[in-house]
Amino acid sequence: MIKNLDMSFNQDLEADYVWINFFLPYDNAVSDGNIYVMGKLTNWKLDKVNRMSYNYKRLGYECNLYLKQGYYNYIYAYLKDKTKAGDETLTEGNHWETENDYTIYVYHRQRSTYYDQLIGVRKFNSVKR
Repeated sequence: MIKNLDMSFNQDLEADYVWINFFLPYDNAVSDGNIYVMGKLTNWKLDKVNRMSYNYKRLGYECNLYLKQGYYNYIYAYLKDKTKAGDETLTEGNHWETENDYTIYVYHRQRSTYYDQLIGVRKFNSVKR
């Protein structure tokens, strides 16, 4: 429910900020660090405001942030004790071996013509050489 008691108009529709509940399902709590909500919405910082706490009843991490309504891109980052940089591979995975297919089309337009002529096509795969 959107609520803003300061507005004199329709307070059910005109609130700018709301509490957002973030939840990350995770079977066991990590013991050697903490998990954070990280992104532009937190100014890319890992601090106690966006640190998630483990809920043993729901089996996951949760955090409530007071944010302006809108769209946000964020990730869950793991910060190991006594380190300064977060690591998103614990929750996001590491996809450095992902296979990709690429196709390159080369076009040429001769002077005084109104169309592009396909002069070459090459297909590549990121794993196969």
